[in-house]
Amino acid sequence: MHLADALAAEMSQPSPRVLTLDEAGNQLIETERQLKNERWRATMDMRLTALEHQHQMEGLQVQLAARDASLAEKDKQLLSAQAAAKAVQQSTSVGAGLLSVAVHVLLAVALIGVVAVSMGWWEAAEGLVCAKREAAIDDKLRALLTEKDKQLTEAREAHERRLADRTGEIVALKGQLADREAAIETLQQKSLSLDVTPLSLGSAEGELGTFMRIVARNTTIPIKKSRIHMTVVDNQAMILFKVYEGEKPMAEDNHLLGELLFTGIPRAPKGKGRVELTFEIDANGILTIVATEESTGHTQSITIVSSAVKTLVDIKRMVRQSE
Repeated sequence: MHLADALAAEMSQPSPRVLTLDEAGNQLIETERQLKNERWRATMDMRLTALEHQHQMEGLQVQLAARDASLAEKDKQLLSAQAAAKAVQQSTSVGAGLLSVAVHVLLAVALIGVVAVSMGWWEAAEGLVCAKREAAIDDKLRALLTEKDKQLTEAREAHERRLADRTGEIVALKGQLADREAAIETLQQKSLSLDVTPLSLGSAEGELGTFMRIVARNTTIPIKKSRIHMTVVDNQAMILFKVYEGEKPMAEDNHLLGELLFTGIPRAPKGKGRVELTFEIDANGILTIVATEESTGHTQSITIVSSAVKTLVDIKRMVRQSE
């Protein structure tokens, strides 16, 4: 029921009038004109406000200029007053200046006297202080020199004691060294007197002189060994046997002990003459070289009492060189 009434009431109200194009255009033009008028009014208001501010600033500048001029005038007046006061002061201080000069002169004279007296006292006091200081320095130097002399004496005595101790040590070491050398010499002599040959013994053989060992090194003595040598040319009547001691492969690089020139070989083609060379060492180490011709029994010999090698050092050196 209420809904129907509402619809009936709404339909009974008059509908709004629709504007034509001309009316709408006129309304738009009127609106634009009003906006332009309002904009012009606002612009004019702003310009008026700016002009008012400018007039106010100009007025303030004029006031500031007037104030500056007033201050400058007051400064001039102040300077004039100061100059006048200074002139008055100078005129009134001439008499007082003379009195002040006299007072200052008297004070200076009195001060000079006081300074002179004070200088005398100061010089006397300074002389006394210097004398005491010099005496103290002399005492310190004397004590220092005494202490240094004492230290030097103690150091010298300690050095002499150490030197005496070292001298005793050196003497003891020399004695030990002498004993050791004697022991080494004894050992060397014992090693040489052992019942063995210290080095190999042999003779040179062939055209190149090769060392042919007949008695090897470290062979126990007494020992007797032989080797057959044959003639190398036809009708050879003699052979020179050179006896060497050593370990090198070439005979001439070893020690030559002696030579035996064997003669009396019967004439025969080479290789037919035969000579037996015998090395014999007795218990005393005496070496005898005997050459015997086999067909005739003819013999010749030489005896070698001492070896060319005397010390164990020489023996070791020769063995080392041959290795």
